[in-house]
Amino acid sequence: YAAAPAKVSLTAQKNLTGRDLNDREFSFELYDATGGLVASGSNDANGLVTFPEFTIDTVGPHTFKMKEVKENLNLIFIVIK
Repeated sequence: YAAAPAKVSLTAQKNLTGRDLNDREFSFELYDATGGLVASGSNDANGLVTFPEFTIDTVGPHTFKMKEVKENLNLIFIVIK
């Protein structure tokens, strides 16, 4: 038995509290179980994160980890007492 390569496209949802999201405001990276970078993506204005299609060419279950890339955001925090 030889498995044919499978094309995979994964999505995720970014939620932000306190204000609206901007298109491409946050970046994400998708890693395989060995820590290898599989794909990179960013959110749209509704928070949908779409990773580009990639190919899996091995049989069996596959585990992925998604990490948000730290950006240098200039956020202002106001504390009211």
